[in-house]
Amino acid sequence: MSTLCQAEIFDACRAIYKMAGEDFMLPPLIRDVETIAASSSRVYYIQTKSNRLQFVVEFNKSYVYKNKFPLMKLPLLFKCRLCGLIPGNLEIDLDDAERAALIRAFLLGAKAPIVVEKNALAERYKILLQLSSTFFIECGELVDEGRDLTSDVICARVGMSLYDKSKDFFGSRREGLAVWSARAGQELFGRPRPSAEFFWPFVSQKAEAAPSS
Repeated sequence: MSTLCQAEIFDACRAIYKMAGEDFMLPPLIRDVETIAASSSRVYYIQTKSNRLQFVVEFNKSYVYKNKFPLMKLPLLFKCRLCGLIPGNLEIDLDDAERAALIRAFLLGAKAPIVVEKNALAERYKILLQLSSTFFIECGELVDEGRDLTSDVICARVGMSLYDKSKDFFGSRREGLAVWSARAGQELFGRPRPSAEFFWPFVSQKAEAAPSS
């Protein structure tokens, strides 16, 4: 297992956060999963000062084949590897903490529209997450209980529904809810998207901000 220094982890997180926003999480998919190509994945290469990392997000076909819609979890697989500076070097899997950090950065930055559709016959709203230009995943419902729902309450509830579908990707419940609540605010209410440096400041910036002893 690899051991990256904090500066390299932050470098990698900033890079994947920025790159992930350029495309949907997955290439175009067809709802009939039997027709989905084997290479339904996106591969990112990240160059830090001392290492070359490979980050892969892949459509989890085996899970989808064995389950009916609506799926209980997001059909995504992540692979995070250390490749070295030269392509072709021996690949080493990142450790659990490094992997979780990169996945969190990807989910914070990815192009992943959240759609809330009202049921015409009831005060319920279907929550959908768009994984590709052609593929949406149902992520529960938002119920209008007859009270005014504030934007913060809506974001929290939508965040909970999305976390329930992706809890395996996070190191803690608190972390997962924070990611998806923030994404709900951006997608549903147009809240600003923070810069990568907001989440992962340069180490020199952190040192300058630290209180002197």
